[in-house]
Amino acid sequence: MLETTDLPMDQVARTSGFGTAQSMRQHVRQALGVTPTAYRRTFRALAADA
Repeated sequence: MLETTDLPMDQVARTSGFGTAQSMRQHVRQALGVTPTAYRRTFRALAADA
């Protein structure tokens, strides 16, 4: 959903099962080394280039 929607982080977190945006931020940062916002920005840029 980070890559394909403009949904707010709170909604992405709830829908994805993280509960809160803070929880999602912690998990994404731990797993990927970036914030959800940075992840979204990176993949949007890649999609725009394709």
